[in-house]
Amino acid sequence: MGKNVADLRFGIQRPDGYISSIWRMWATKLGDVYLATVGMAQYKKYSFHQSGISKDAYTKESWGNRSDDKAVSSWKRGAMPKKGNGEALVLGSIEIPTALLSKNTLTIKKKIIWLEAAPIKGATVIEFLLTHETESTVKGLLSTLPERTLLYYKELPSGKSLAVTYFHYEWEQKIKKMSANPKSIIPEAIIFSTLDSESTGRPIRVILSNMPKDGDNLLITDLGGYKVIQDKINKQVKYDAEKAPRALP
Repeated sequence: MGKNVADLRFGIQRPDGYISSIWRMWATKLGDVYLATVGMAQYKKYSFHQSGISKDAYTKESWGNRSDDKAVSSWKRGAMPKKGNGEALVLGSIEIPTALLSKNTLTIKKKIIWLEAAPIKGATVIEFLLTHETESTVKGLLSTLPERTLLYYKELPSGKSLAVTYFHYEWEQKIKKMSANPKSIIPEAIIFSTLDSESTGRPIRVILSNMPKDGDNLLITDLGGYKVIQDKINKQVKYDAEKAPRALP
């Protein structure tokens, strides 16, 4: 396959050191673009192929010799805008709420671009897109959208360019939970609490995404949570609902 022609590692970080998942985006000489969290890239990734087909799929290494489809979902991306129209094709976005970042316990060796987190009641959105426009044109167009900043731009051998932008916005805070069977070997459930009343540091990063239809964008949410016993879920949700998150962490 050869050396990647684009390679970007990025994450969100609060002043107190709490962070998001670390994300990696790379592109091959063939013009295929890939996205994954650094910890999961060897198991599962999102791919946006030069053919126009996009996938949320397990890797060959993690799937092994199974005969069924390793893709969780696949879809056709929208049409590429023509050069000179001042437009881009948005492949997808990652939403990262500031109140659900996690305490940093990682030993990081690779270079990471850390983006400043939104205010505590907000979220950072990273958008990744393809365009035929030059970098200077993209920057000029973004100057008319003051809420967006260009993080990365790279021309690909396919004639397209990969661009990554980000912005902050006010996040609609909702308590989310992932249930588990109380009778199972591991009876815990995962709760995404904006308060983290038990001071866990939200050690579990969970990636949620939609299942796009043809022409749709991929929508990803990157959340930090922690395990609780299933029968404590309702009590925790009630507690959080009564107290708006006004302070860190």
